[in-house]
Amino acid sequence: INIEEWTGPDLTEYNELATKRIPQPNCLRHASEQLRGKDQELMLHAIKEYWFAADHLALPLRDSKPFWKKVLEQNEQTGWQAFGNYAPVLLREDEELMRLALQMDSFALHYAGPALRRRRSFILEAVQRDWRTLRSAPLDFRCDSQMLLAAAVQNLEALEYAAGDLGNMALCAVQPPSKQIMEEQKEVWTGLQDADEVERLAKQKQELKKEWNRVMLCLAETHGRALSFMRPTGVDKDMTTTAIQSNGVALAYAEAHYREDRDMVNESVRANIGSCSGLVWKPDAKPPELRDDLQDDFEEKKQKLKKRGTLKVKKEGARQSVLPPI
Repeated sequence: INIEEWTGPDLTEYNELATKRIPQPNCLRHASEQLRGKDQELMLHAIKEYWFAADHLALPLRDSKPFWKKVLEQNEQTGWQAFGNYAPVLLREDEELMRLALQMDSFALHYAGPALRRRRSFILEAVQRDWRTLRSAPLDFRCDSQMLLAAAVQNLEALEYAAGDLGNMALCAVQPPSKQIMEEQKEVWTGLQDADEVERLAKQKQELKKEWNRVMLCLAETHGRALSFMRPTGVDKDMTTTAIQSNGVALAYAEAHYREDRDMVNESVRANIGSCSGLVWKPDAKPPELRDDLQDDFEEKKQKLKKRGTLKVKKEGARQSVLPPI
């Protein structure tokens, strides 16, 4: 082969196959780089048919923000997958594009750029819009009480995705530990020789319980079942009363002796229905006024009948009825 005369492989056949819109994404692998980087209509059509065809994108389309925005908008089912797997990191750190992707599927947060996944304000906004975004949030944010509260207000299932100390509290609330585990925890505590360390851990655990109870009381305003998740940390009468005052349904998830308490039941009734006036109910002694169904209440009709001279009035005791002419 004469190197001077050789200009490279002939890609005309593959270019023709690609431009014919044949649903064979592998044809794009052999298409020219110019075609894969400048023919926007062709690449949008290919990605719409097979989202993994975005793997064959070339510059400048690959780094084009308007192009990826069209990819997300043209197919809500698979557009976010193409964007998450094949878009450059710089574009996956763009808040506008990631919001579009999250509207299609909350799991798209898993593909966000590193800088965007560390941005607390963006993660909190995404969780407030859809609690399922918490599943793909970084571990540090799943330990955040504000983040957990924003998700659990929408659905208590979000407690299962909590991490850290709050995650352990949620696990104990949903699945209380067995006696064996509780005994092992006691052995660990008694095995600590440093008194300062024991005091520090006890104080930390107490603060964690307060934070957990605060989150659950906030949740009880919309989900009465949140009151039952406070049992592992201890629920006193004041906490129960506060939860019932904000949501009367919480009484159904209170301890048995609280559900038999008259004051608690009255608080639940006040929260759901309202307070009682205390007045004895009695029927109205005044009889209802008699009303003739034939009484004509339309003044215009009466005036017309008077003008025509056909208005007849029939007296029946103390009642009068206007009868139209026959």
